[in-house]
Amino acid sequence: MNAVEAQSNAYGSHMPVLKKYIEDFKPKTVFEFGCGDNSTPLFIEHCKNVISIEMQKPEWFMKMLKKHGGKLGFYLFCMLGKDTAPEYLSTQPSRFDLIFVDGSMSRWLQINAAIAKTDVIITHDTGQPCYHWERVVLPKGWVWIDLPSFDPWVSIVTNRHDVANWCCQFDGVRLYKAMTDKTYREDAKC
Repeated sequence: MNAVEAQSNAYGSHMPVLKKYIEDFKPKTVFEFGCGDNSTPLFIEHCKNVISIEMQKPEWFMKMLKKHGGKLGFYLFCMLGKDTAPEYLSTQPSRFDLIFVDGSMSRWLQINAAIAKTDVIITHDTGQPCYHWERVVLPKGWVWIDLPSFDPWVSIVTNRHDVANWCCQFDGVRLYKAMTDKTYREDAKC
């Protein structure tokens, strides 16, 4: 799926970025805020260990558990509320090769927690200000990179120069060192 194909599936606009990232960087460990029909099976198929947290709907958790429960290296949890999953991440003893943020409206909180546990965060729906992206705190050496050619937008938050350079293959890349500089879609609706 390329950026044009992704336009027809708003739930999957992140998939070309995730697939290319996995192909090029081969992450072994992934933490996923918000499990889904697109990202979760991709991570299960290509990564050694995946922790996926459903944060909004117990019935969605049950659906995903039925589809993917028991798969080797896959750990699925239901943690409702904005603080529970970020707090759980902070208790994990090791770091992750990739953290994917696509769960609930507290994504800024998820990113702030993830910065301590990885060097690469990919997040979805970043063209909309209602997620309060301005609350993300970028430490020195970290950048936020918007990929607005995908709709909804996909963004990468990283402190790795190789990953930042890798983003240049996508059209319209926008890089920020401070969230006060971040821009949004002209037709942003929340």
